[in-house]
Amino acid sequence: MMQKRIRNRVRGVLPLRIQWTDEAGKPHNELAHSLDLSTRGVRLGGLRHQLAPNAVVTVKHKQWSNRFRVVWIKPVEGTPEFQAGLESLETGKDLWGLELDTPETAGKKS
Repeated sequence: MMQKRIRNRVRGVLPLRIQWTDEAGKPHNELAHSLDLSTRGVRLGGLRHQLAPNAVVTVKHKQWSNRFRVVWIKPVEGTPEFQAGLESLETGKDLWGLELDTPETAGKKS
């Protein structure tokens, strides 16, 4: 049974640095980019390593850093790359420094 998405996604490409430690304890540091953004997560593209579902990764963009859980990962057909869906572990934080149109903010004026 598929879960219904409760947050809107916005297409947006941001350069991101992904950091994690694998099951063997080896640290990894990789550049990737966002494909879609929301107030609670991100869809990544350009990954060269296959992340483990439920793994915790740190995503960095410019001066900020946030922790995420890997929800899903899939290979991109015909390439050595992967896409992944990540969910933020840090609720209440401004993840991207962008004004995203969400159900909570749609129609509200500052």
